[in-house]
Order: sequence, then structure tokens, then C-alpha cells
Amino acid sequence: MEWVLHEAEQPATVSAELVARGLELSPIPMVHLTLENGGLELFAMNRAYRLAGLGVVATRSPMIADLGDRIIAFR
Repeated sequence: MEWVLHEAEQPATVSAELVARGLELSPIPMVHLTLENGGLELFAMNRAYRLAGLGVVATRSPMIADLGDRIIAFR
């Protein structure tokens, strides 16, 4: 059996959707971060994270502003 990936289902989109679904299982604010071009990007987040006001765009996220340098140094 050969798997065919349709143009509408790009691997990154499917991955983000699966990660987001997993994060939704937790009632606490959770985010999946990626390191892109030396900075952090918000790959996926759950509803609790969005409602907590922790930011939906990395450049405007108060969490990234406070913890971003420490998170990057930790890697």
C-alpha cells in the first residue's frame, strides 16, 4: 500500500494539528515551542494557554519576553 499525501495536507500542518490536539487534553496552559532562525516560535498551544493571555504570537508573547532567553540557553 502506498500513502499519498494530498497538497492540502502538508506534513507541517498535520504535525501542528496533532500536537495541538494532544495539548488540548491538558487543562493547564501548554505550548509547544520551536526554535526558528535563532528565535522561538509558537508551534501549537492549547485553549487554556490562549485564555491565560500568554500570547498567540511569539513576538508579542509575555511568556516569551520573560522566559525566552532562558529557554534558548537551556537547549
